[in-house]
Amino acid sequence: MGPTTTWTPRSRCCCWSPNRPPRKHLNRRLTELGGMVHRRHKLITFSPDFPGVTAAVAAPDGSVRAVYARYLVGADGVHSRVRSTAGIDFPGTAREQLFALADVRLESGSASALLEDTTFFFSSEGMLLTSPLAEGQHRVVVSVPPGSKAPTAEEAETLLATRGPRQGGPKVVEVITASTYHVQERVAERLSDGPVFLLGDAAHTHSPGGGQGMNTGIQDAGNLAWKLHTVLTGLAPEGLLETYHGERHPVASGLVAFTSQITSLATIRDPELCQRRNDIVAAAAKAPGITDWLARRLSQLDISCATEPADGTYHVGQRLSPTLVPAAGLDWTLALPNPSTKPTESSRIGPLSFQFVDGLETPLLIRPDGYLAAHGVSTDPHAVLANLASYLPGGATR
Repeated sequence: MGPTTTWTPRSRCCCWSPNRPPRKHLNRRLTELGGMVHRRHKLITFSPDFPGVTAAVAAPDGSVRAVYARYLVGADGVHSRVRSTAGIDFPGTAREQLFALADVRLESGSASALLEDTTFFFSSEGMLLTSPLAEGQHRVVVSVPPGSKAPTAEEAETLLATRGPRQGGPKVVEVITASTYHVQERVAERLSDGPVFLLGDAAHTHSPGGGQGMNTGIQDAGNLAWKLHTVLTGLAPEGLLETYHGERHPVASGLVAFTSQITSLATIRDPELCQRRNDIVAAAAKAPGITDWLARRLSQLDISCATEPADGTYHVGQRLSPTLVPAAGLDWTLALPNPSTKPTESSRIGPLSFQFVDGLETPLLIRPDGYLAAHGVSTDPHAVLANLASYLPGGATR
């Protein structure tokens, strides 16, 4: 086996694990809120119907209904019908390199400790990425020659043995599902068109390197959801929705560039270049702070909406840790320095929750998605609530 470097991010990467998200819990919560998921329905087309859209939707029994919606959100994947119908370009490229993906079940006790977290193996034999899934399964992603077919159990086992842990690969007892694909590296030209919005793979698609796809889509949804809620409840003008593209498009573009670099490094085959890459990665891993930086980058905890350089401890647009100020659903949060007599519970006035935080030196106003809207604001919740619209991003009230 050629030289191999293993890379195990400290933070667990989510996008490789479609079975991990607790869908049943999300469904239960949606039901509690009065919502419902209509499965196996298909969007046929939609057309502008001021101020929203009217969509033609086919039900599982073949019947077609016209559905009017004030807003349409396309989260329908790389081949998004919403995006194509809206006429939004999806520029980018498709890599020539072919990849194979297999969800496998390993023989009990044969999995290396390196396979118990999302792990990259940079080998002269080719790239290997492994990630544990639910119910004892593992996902295996490898670079393969052109024309390769989806790997069998025997082939998956060979790939693990030649590209994975040096102490020997695990035994593959079953392939649950397998396929081959070319990586697409694309970002939608715009993430909205009037009342139509794109998020997730419909808005951006990239190499799986770094395992950030699902997290990025969830963050898209978190950014758009509170803005839609704020507009629909009358707290903000519709101009607030224009900030969705401005805040999320740069994140998507940066992610595609970053994962493209990872993929280029991971797919090096020349032995000399492969050794040089491995030496550089090994040396970089010993640099102080590099692991923490990489963990923040891959976990996307360092994403900022700030438009100006940081000024002091807090700056508008930075993400605040929920361990400092816990989230409050779709409420805005006013975090206040601890008073001499602390109330027993946090309080709420309309869309504003306020809570007291130990060690806080200045009042903070936090957006529903956890980003700082303002600091040094009034300690009077009523005064902050009365001026809440002035703290909207992008000058939405102007």
